[in-house]
Amino acid sequence: MVRGLAIQAARYAACGNAETETFAVSVEAAVHACLRETSPEATISVVVRRDAGPLEFLIDGRTIAVEP
Repeated sequence: MVRGLAIQAARYAACGNAETETFAVSVEAAVHACLRETSPEATISVVVRRDAGPLEFLIDGRTIAVEP
């Protein structure tokens, strides 16, 4: 689900196909890493933001960005 959101957000931000795929893989890997490190009761924060600069996913304090 998060990978799909990353793909849609990158496409909306006008990223190229290769950039979009690399970004989505990075976002997915970060979420998987958080899930492996936390307990079943833990909460993982995911924030998607895009302003005038890069598209960013903030995942539990880690920022993954792509510049369209």
